[in-house]
Amino acid sequence: MKFIIQWLRLLILLLMTTLFSTQLYATTYTSSWGTAPWTWPNGSLNETITIAPTLNANFNITFNGAGGTAPRSFGGVTTPAIDDASQITQFGGIPDLGIIYNDPASVTLVLTFNKPVYNASFLISDIDNSGARVDQVVVTTDVGDPTLVNINTGAGDTIASIVGNTASSSSTSGAQTNNDLGSVRVNIPDGATTVTINYNEIGTSSTRGIGVFGSISFSDGGSVSGHLYNDLNGNGVQDGTDTNMVNVDVVITDAKGNIKTVSTDANGDYQADELAPGVASVNIDEADLDFPTGATQTEGTDATNVTVVVDTNTFEQNNGFQIQADLVTTKIVDNATPSVGDTVTFTLSVTNNGGAQATNVSLTDTLPIGMNYTSSNPSQGSYANSTGLWTIGTLNNGSSATLTISGTVDAGTEGGTLTNTTTAASTPDQTDPSTVGDDLNESITVNPIGVPAGSCYASTWGTAPWTWTTAVDNDTIVISPDLSLTVDVSTAASGNLDALGGTQIDSIYLGGVDDLAVFFDPASGQGSSPVTITLTFSKPVFNTSFLITDIDSAAIGDRVDKVTVTSDVGTPTLQTVTTSTPTFSISSNTVASQNVTLARSDNNNAGTASVVVPDGATTVTIVYEENSGLTDPQTRGIGILGNLGVCIGGEIKGSVKDDVGATLGGVTVTLKDTLGNTVATTTTLGDGTYTFSNVAPGDYTVVETNLPNYASISDGDSTNTNDDTVNANTNDDSIPVSVIAGEVDDGNDFIDKQLNPPTAVDDTEVNPNPATPANPTTLTTVSNDTDPEGDINASTVNITTAGA
Repeated sequence: MKFIIQWLRLLILLLMTTLFSTQLYATTYTSSWGTAPWTWPNGSLNETITIAPTLNANFNITFNGAGGTAPRSFGGVTTPAIDDASQITQFGGIPDLGIIYNDPASVTLVLTFNKPVYNASFLISDIDNSGARVDQVVVTTDVGDPTLVNINTGAGDTIASIVGNTASSSSTSGAQTNNDLGSVRVNIPDGATTVTINYNEIGTSSTRGIGVFGSISFSDGGSVSGHLYNDLNGNGVQDGTDTNMVNVDVVITDAKGNIKTVSTDANGDYQADELAPGVASVNIDEADLDFPTGATQTEGTDATNVTVVVDTNTFEQNNGFQIQADLVTTKIVDNATPSVGDTVTFTLSVTNNGGAQATNVSLTDTLPIGMNYTSSNPSQGSYANSTGLWTIGTLNNGSSATLTISGTVDAGTEGGTLTNTTTAASTPDQTDPSTVGDDLNESITVNPIGVPAGSCYASTWGTAPWTWTTAVDNDTIVISPDLSLTVDVSTAASGNLDALGGTQIDSIYLGGVDDLAVFFDPASGQGSSPVTITLTFSKPVFNTSFLITDIDSAAIGDRVDKVTVTSDVGTPTLQTVTTSTPTFSISSNTVASQNVTLARSDNNNAGTASVVVPDGATTVTIVYEENSGLTDPQTRGIGILGNLGVCIGGEIKGSVKDDVGATLGGVTVTLKDTLGNTVATTTTLGDGTYTFSNVAPGDYTVVETNLPNYASISDGDSTNTNDDTVNANTNDDSIPVSVIAGEVDDGNDFIDKQLNPPTAVDDTEVNPNPATPANPTTLTTVSNDTDPEGDINASTVNITTAGA
């Protein structure tokens, strides 16, 4: 089989070589005076002769000076005729254009071609003398002096003498008419379009004549040809179903620097004619709209140099290109913060963005450990859960296929992160030139034990409640009964401001991520025209992040994006998403396009930045402006709130009671972080309860400040929620607590005992005879105490009797 393919290839090359070698695209022309189109009206001084459909020559005769007999130029069939065999007594006995005149000092003859010519030459005849009549001709061109050569090679019988570009008759007496002793050949430099002959009389005769432009010969150059085809199987040979490339531009620069652009025909062939001889460069225009983007050359080399030869076609080469299949694999998850037992669905999409059909496409995706497979649904092909292999099959250019894989979250994964990883879609039959746009990993974070459902949320734009009404610039999204988000888009600049929504939520042009698209078309003279996007949550939020997409520029100085993000509790953190070269740079909380030519990020993450919001924020502000410095910027747009993730804070609750179960109100309770810093302070209500709300996830200590005359006899977390440290009732007035997003951590209770309950004193025991005044007396009372220290509490009381 290999031998047959090589033999067929050789046969094709031989046939093409034969074809191109017999069909020339450059021609040599010679004059035939007296036969159309080489005719001349008798007496005319200016004529244009159409030599070929695209080639003509203009002859112009100017007689300088005045007086004497009117000048004449031969022509037509009248006498005097064009000098030919019937007029052999005139100018050299060869067909040419005869010029006879009396008295004027000189004649100027100008030959102008409408395009450059090559290998050009002609004869000037009858340059002689008859004693008094002595001829002289001077020849010039627009590209340099020509070379003049005597055509008579006999010794001593050449009448014309040549010095540079000037030919003069010799001093020998005697006119020569019917021979070549007075003829010179003029060789024109390649590329000339204009030839000028000045004919002068350097003797004393008043009548003279010469023959010009005899035996004109010239060429309009050489040609170069070649062939382009789509090498679908990439084997470097046009065979099977390989197709021709049509309407692709090829640029040829010849040895004179002339540039010609030609296009391939229906057969994939191109040819450039009328090229200057010498080395020419051939360059296939891969920016041509008809050239497949990203194609790789499998036969031939671009660019090449070829040698152009006059009157010859040079076959450059066969140029084969494989049109590649650019497979882009993306994945999304419907619930990024599930709880144990929840069903989670991953959706994979594979799109062929390349120019070629992709065959035998497949990828591998298995659910991570910690999830139990329940179902799958491929839009085409088949999926095997045991191996994770999705056999997709054939994807035409522009086509997509999807696969959903669902599973439940296993127990024991609480608080953990599970990552689903996909191998990028591939094919053994075509080349995938790039991994740009591939999104292969999606992670879920399983809610810890005790986290209420719905305490963390992720955006799913296009699905309630994540919807938006087109052109509305202010709206509130009710994320849950506990949390809402108000988005306000405004600008002080004049223009057309739109926030897309509903079915127009963007998932293609602005980074290829589902997000809320914001477009602004500023009016004339608006300059940077900042747009302010304010995000307001109904309560403090935590673990909050989102994407801003399509931060790029259309070209240098054109639609250059700049975005600055702030919050009410601190500066957000901005990071790049792409692993390749982004279209922007980040400085603190500002991201700005790099302002490079065509730094676009349509349908990829090169222009995407992630925003991590400080915990406890309720307001995030995005300022989006034009950074090109233009006075009249064009329409621009970005995507916001892509892949939004947000959690609400937790609550810490407890109570303070005495040892008999009575509630204690007005007790100060303090929440401290791990460094001992006070986070919040509250007091117990009349029912003895206290609450810390909107607590950021983390580790804390709840500290009680005892009421006067009270001491703790018990403090601890009666429910030991989540990973709280068990308190051993050390009576140290503190309880350690760990809080996660959305958690209600209850049961953090203190029990206190009053140290000195009030005791009634009987006055009669102190002074049984109230009629008799008593002296002031100091009384020391002693009571038993059951506090942890086991000491005896004593107090001194001053008692003064009545009347003292």
